[in-house]
Parts: sequence; structure tokens; C-alpha cells
Amino acid sequence: MLGVLLKTLDGAEEYRLRFTTNAMVAFEEETGTTVLSVVKVFDKGNEAEIRFATVRMLAWACLLDGRPGITQVEAGEVIDACGGVARVMPAIGEAIRAAFPEEPGGKTRGNGRRAGKKPASTGAA
Repeated sequence: MLGVLLKTLDGAEEYRLRFTTNAMVAFEEETGTTVLSVVKVFDKGNEAEIRFATVRMLAWACLLDGRPGITQVEAGEVIDACGGVARVMPAIGEAIRAAFPEEPGGKTRGNGRRAGKKPASTGAA
């Protein structure tokens, strides 16, 4: 999963939003909210129902992969530098959708793995 590229308004910095498994776990641990409850809101196109605190938390979680030490306050600063919530929300939604790609036939699966690809066996019994 490559993630979604987000640039500051002045073009000086780039950020990659990736909603990885670790990002999902970090989000759930910090909020006490399930990722799937937020995914449902994006799937329905009801992003306006999401609180600003949740948007910042999603951005923070999506930024962790490329910037492991980023704080939630810094994630808010990234949102502002990239044009604010209205500009960043679609990118977060795209990162979330990339984490749950559709298989042929419309079924969703996992965290960005290609449909039909099975995990390698570790050989452990």
C-alpha cells in the first residue's frame, strides 16, 4: 500500500497518509472507537458526521508510518498546513479505502493486500 500523497499549500512539504494495521490499532487504542465504525461513515459519504478530534486522530494515525514520533498536535498542524480539514478529509477517506480494497465480485478484504493472494506459511506447527 503506497498511501495517499498530501502536500502543504506552499508545496514545501509532502506527507504520505497510510492507514496501515498499526495505524488502525493506534487509532483504536487512543479513541476507544472501532475503525470499522469510522469506515462505515466514510462508506456512506457522511464525513460531515465525523468530529474534528476524530479527523485529527485519523490524520495522526495515517501519518505514523512515515513519521513515527509525530504527535497529535503536530498532526493538527499538518492538517492546517495542507489546507485544513475540508482539503484533508478526502485524502484520509482515500487512505482508508485503500486499506480495505475490493476483491473481484465486490467483497472487501484486509489491509491493502491484493485479492486472491494468500499469506505465506511460516512452517510453524
